[in-house]
Amino acid sequence: MSKPMTPEVSVIVPIYNVERYLRRCVDSVIAQTYSNWELLCVDDNSPDGCAKLLAEYAGNDERIRVLSRRTNGGLSGARNMGMAHARGKYISFLDADDSIHPQLLEATRALSIQHDADVVAYRYEKVAEDFEPPLLAEVQHHQWKHKVVTNPLQYRRRRGRWAIQCSACTMLYKREVLDGLSFAPILFEDYPYIVKVLLRRPKAVIMQELLYYYTDNRESIMTRPFLPEHIADYGLGLADVWDACKEAPEEDREHVLREIFPDILKQVLNRIRRSPQKSQPPLWREFSTVLRQLDALGCLQFRGHKITRWLRYMKLLRSGG
Repeated sequence: MSKPMTPEVSVIVPIYNVERYLRRCVDSVIAQTYSNWELLCVDDNSPDGCAKLLAEYAGNDERIRVLSRRTNGGLSGARNMGMAHARGKYISFLDADDSIHPQLLEATRALSIQHDADVVAYRYEKVAEDFEPPLLAEVQHHQWKHKVVTNPLQYRRRRGRWAIQCSACTMLYKREVLDGLSFAPILFEDYPYIVKVLLRRPKAVIMQELLYYYTDNRESIMTRPFLPEHIADYGLGLADVWDACKEAPEEDREHVLREIFPDILKQVLNRIRRSPQKSQPPLWREFSTVLRQLDALGCLQFRGHKITRWLRYMKLLRSGG
């Protein structure tokens, strides 16, 4: 009997309370035109029928492996567990309520090989809950529009098609570029992880095509009430990024201060403003605490912020919220 082929690509999917989306997600991986992959489904102690569905898929396709956690530990822990068990040369992350284009693995792997790239970035498209991804595609990978860059951090906040989106799920990674990195045990874990990857200055291919289908899930963290602990997690993520900047070139530290910090702080500010008026006071107090912490670290600086927002931050620093 021939020995099973070592998978070239490991696709990691954390799973929790997503039974209604799971078949669509897994089927989109099975439909890939490139076949030498393994799908690591990390059951994060999901309370619904996901375990039964996963057992069915794993029984029918030996490329699908199920990893089970005894207690629910969150998205970061599930991804880290998947990474620890992955065997592929390449890593791809997929959320269980999303799906992917049938040529995603074929195209990204081919472009990585063609350009000896460490990461290949692509774009996502927001879709409805009842969206069905295409199951057939016949486009040659050399027809995909792409650009090769050697300092991809500079493309993190660019507008237009040549941009790297701040989602772990919109890149194919060579395994070695992720060595020593893990997802922090916080909400909104993607942006510090992606920035830390890009601070390593991997050679990158940026694709214009929409290859990832992001479900507009009304139960996602981004649609739930904004809480003080969410703001605290944003602060922990920014502190994590700044710590990673210590060994980075001056140009990259400047980019983080000028582009990434203002962008994240603006997101927090806008989410507080959109929250119900009666729930805002504890949010402002927590935001003030985070600003003071960042100021103490030396990473709260004027450049990159609009003057009106900067004055608001300074007022919060002085007033305590």
